[in-house]
Amino acid sequence: MSAWGSRGPWAQRRGFDSLVQTVSGMNIVEAALSKDGSVARPTPCQALDHAGGYLLAFGIMAAVQRRLVEGGTFNIAVSLAGAWKWLSALGRLDNGFDCSDFVTHDDVLGYLETHPSQIGTLTAVRHSGQIAGSPPFWAQMPKPLGSDKPEWL
Repeated sequence: MSAWGSRGPWAQRRGFDSLVQTVSGMNIVEAALSKDGSVARPTPCQALDHAGGYLLAFGIMAAVQRRLVEGGTFNIAVSLAGAWKWLSALGRLDNGFDCSDFVTHDDVLGYLETHPSQIGTLTAVRHSGQIAGSPPFWAQMPKPLGSDKPEWL
């Protein structure tokens, strides 16, 4: 995973999601679509980090499957800039990310989930990806260090 890809004049430069959003023009496009008069508008999440991570995970799973069938080794290269290029090729919503910002704690309550654990009650933002009939869940909640018996699974 890199910011700019493994080839080209910026291949050796470091970067992160917000920087790639800015340099790629993603923020300017979103501002123009939102029609709120802003010059630049960041996405409401680290969209390139999420998309890049999912693409990298998919690439690794495909490489493992291919190795099982064909043998060999494979290099998976994903960049945040490449994730932006792919996402932008999917098309745009007419109003960009037309959503209101969260201002108070009450604004986010519908997006939180609470679970009991051995270290107390935990509240976190629920997973954004939902698949009908297969909701994401935690098989185990966090617990105190050293509470598991060391054994081979």
